[in-house]
Amino acid sequence: MNVLGDTAIYGNPALAIEDFSSKAFTLYPNPVSEKLFLDFSEETGLKKVEVFDVRGVLIRQYGSFQNSLIEIDTAHFNSGLYFINVVDSEGQVAVKQFIKK
Repeated sequence: MNVLGDTAIYGNPALAIEDFSSKAFTLYPNPVSEKLFLDFSEETGLKKVEVFDVRGVLIRQYGSFQNSLIEIDTAHFNSGLYFINVVDSEGQVAVKQFIKK
């Protein structure tokens, strides 16, 4: 505690989340030029897929899925690092990243 009464607690908090599907889907090709594919090998109860840029700005959101292979058109994305958030029906989130050439 400092003289202002502020308290700090030190420790080793988890810096990563437990993702529900670390092996349940693959993302390819990475790096990507035009089309990015998310391949879900098993049933995940998929609710939504979100694409964020490196600043945390939501670029695209997908919510209706016909099959276990999702195609994302990245041709109009700027070159750089992006993040894919996959949310299942229970609200669990898996985060993967990809690079746009």
